[in-house]
Amino acid sequence: MSTNEQLHPEQQRVHDDQTINVMVRYITATRQFVDPRAPREKTLASLKQQVLTFYGLVEDATKTYQLALGSIVQTNLSADLGALAGTAHELRFNLTEVLKQG
Repeated sequence: MSTNEQLHPEQQRVHDDQTINVMVRYITATRQFVDPRAPREKTLASLKQQVLTFYGLVEDATKTYQLALGSIVQTNLSADLGALAGTAHELRFNLTEVLKQG
């Protein structure tokens, strides 16, 4: 058994030019979202939808969710992961809930 196979799936890393290891932490969840082979051309909009589905969350008139890279909220959801990562092989996001006032 190789070293990579012995790791927990969330700990596996894939380093190639086409994919990136993406992790998203949501403070109220015990598990984080992990995609060890996310395509670099995947947009933040696509990632956000995948993350919301993973956590069973739905945006509505009273709340929305934001992805933050470090402390910087990502507002351009058409940006792709590769552009954000540059030469890095990993991105770590936080998902935050934003309540809308009406």
